[in-house]
Amino acid sequence: MFKNHYVAFFALTLLMAAITAVLQVLWPLQVPVYTYLSLLYLFVLMAFLHHLVFGRKTDNPNAVVRRMMVASMLRLLFTAAFLLITLLGFKPVSLVFVSFYCAYFALFLLFEISQKRYKLRPDFKPRSE
Repeated sequence: MFKNHYVAFFALTLLMAAITAVLQVLWPLQVPVYTYLSLLYLFVLMAFLHHLVFGRKTDNPNAVVRRMMVASMLRLLFTAAFLLITLLGFKPVSLVFVSFYCAYFALFLLFEISQKRYKLRPDFKPRSE
């Protein structure tokens, strides 16, 4: 089950890289090389945090919730730190990089939230009208 999640993460990463490359070719965007490196960084970060939360089986459901909370804080901290370091390290600031990085983060976060929702409520059925 966990391997399917990592495969889906990897497929999402490849899809975002392909969309970025297509947009770079179709429109005259100057996408910096570190945009693709940031995508790889986000992939590794999200996969690591997913493994941190769901990699170990425990009988205590509170431990999983605590690990989810810690992983959420680490995700925000490491994502903001990478963005800050990149913005301070590369001059001039590329608005294209910032917009792609924020879009990558939002898409990874939406994917992660959708996966956690199904894990928290596996028997979820929509209400009948």
